[in-house]
Amino acid sequence: MHSFDRSDQYEQTLSTFINNVPVSMAMVDKEGAYILANRNYANRFGFEPCELVSLSRKQVLSVHIFEKHRQMFQQALGGESISYLEEVKLPDGTTMSANGKYEPQFNNKGKVESITICVDDVSELIHTQKALKEANATKDRLFSIIAHDIKNPLNLFQGLLSLKNNDSITNEEFNDYQEVVQSRLSGLVKTVDELLEWSRMQLGGINAYPSKVNVNSVVKENVDLFEALIKRKSLVFDVETSPDLEVWIDLNHFKVALRNLIHNAIKFTSKGGTVKVIGSQNDSEAIISVVDSGIGMSAERIDSVIRKEIQKSKAGTDKEMGTGLGLSLSLGLLEKNNCKVSITSQAGKGTKVEIKIPNQ
Repeated sequence: MHSFDRSDQYEQTLSTFINNVPVSMAMVDKEGAYILANRNYANRFGFEPCELVSLSRKQVLSVHIFEKHRQMFQQALGGESISYLEEVKLPDGTTMSANGKYEPQFNNKGKVESITICVDDVSELIHTQKALKEANATKDRLFSIIAHDIKNPLNLFQGLLSLKNNDSITNEEFNDYQEVVQSRLSGLVKTVDELLEWSRMQLGGINAYPSKVNVNSVVKENVDLFEALIKRKSLVFDVETSPDLEVWIDLNHFKVALRNLIHNAIKFTSKGGTVKVIGSQNDSEAIISVVDSGIGMSAERIDSVIRKEIQKSKAGTDKEMGTGLGLSLSLGLLEKNNCKVSITSQAGKGTKVEIKIPNQ
């Protein structure tokens, strides 16, 4: 009786241990019928552990999982230890990253008698790995921006000053470069501003302080800013906003976002094309759209932009360059103000970016 009590206590302890480990565990016979399963495994498929006993793998697993694992199960029956890592869709519709193993159990004659199944949910680890990979890609992109978009203009300034100091060029020749220097300097300031604002946003250091903002005045400010570029490309720039249209938004955030969207529209529209800024308002929100007749965007690029990823910089239709930070920064700032942004585009026929700003 003492031995029996100890055996019963041992079985209960083992059962408690198996049912409380975070790993899903089960054992099936050679035909695939469940001999036992812990609570974690059974619950994954919507069962209690006792309900699984005598059911087969084919009755419990989805058709997709069963067929996908058929070969692995056969290999385990042949005496192999099989490991796998895959995305699994569970009966409740959720998806997990499963790190699993089929381990054959042998009898005293060396024949496979049963198969032990262990599955560990490594979804968080896989998510962390993906985030780390994206962070590394972002880091590489930022270093590229620093190396190219910042270093190159500085090299130009340094070279010109060196030529002037060595009397290699005259004052008149030096002055001829004034427009180029001014353009590069403006671009450099914009790049540094975008880098600083983007970095602050990533660190959570940007807060929105909304107020009433007149849309027309912000649009006019941007049109004046890009007047030279609009004329150089002979663009038709239309503003279709009411003079008294007001939105409730952080003024600086709205200025930066609209500036980047308008600049992008101008940048990717060929000479003689059109760019429009359209504004309207209803009972719940204001809708500001920036529409162009430019080269358009692919569905993949739109998806990447909406996810606020740093874009690989593309030259504009007049060889204009940028950092690739502008769109990511703009969407992040608009998100801080509870705005919704949608992008529709067609290759060769232009792009429409629509901002929905909730009324106060």
